[in-house]
Amino acid sequence: MKLGLLLESAQAHQNLAHRSIEMLDERVRDLDGVIRTEVRQALIEELQEMHLEISRATHAMRRFGRSINFRFGAAGAALLLLAVGIPAVLFWRAVPDRGEIDALRTQRDALSANIVRLERRGGRLEWRLCGERSAPCVQIDNSQPPFGEHSDFRIVKGH
Repeated sequence: MKLGLLLESAQAHQNLAHRSIEMLDERVRDLDGVIRTEVRQALIEELQEMHLEISRATHAMRRFGRSINFRFGAAGAALLLLAVGIPAVLFWRAVPDRGEIDALRTQRDALSANIVRLERRGGRLEWRLCGERSAPCVQIDNSQPPFGEHSDFRIVKGH
């Protein structure tokens, strides 16, 4: 009898232990579901925040790219303007306008006419710049006498 009670008591403890293990297994499964749900929820929240940050970074990079494109475009346009503008201004400043060209042609024609007239009169003079002041001077014919009230005029050689 004692052995029967002992066996019965052991059987009851074993059944209690078995029920406790089953309840523990059930709670572990429930806890596993809860943990998975919590981990999934935390992961979803983190991924949503990451997605938001990535969207902001992408937007900022696109703005930066547009800004850089604009700056390089503006710098290129400025360089092109300088590359075309400087030679154009130099050309405009160096080349006389139509009126100046016409005035220079008229002056050249008058000078050419004066040269022809001087050559007809025998005015082939050889002149140079002489002295420290680089004053114009001509070669004179010393074989001819001086002229003028103070004898300060001489005949130019070659006339």
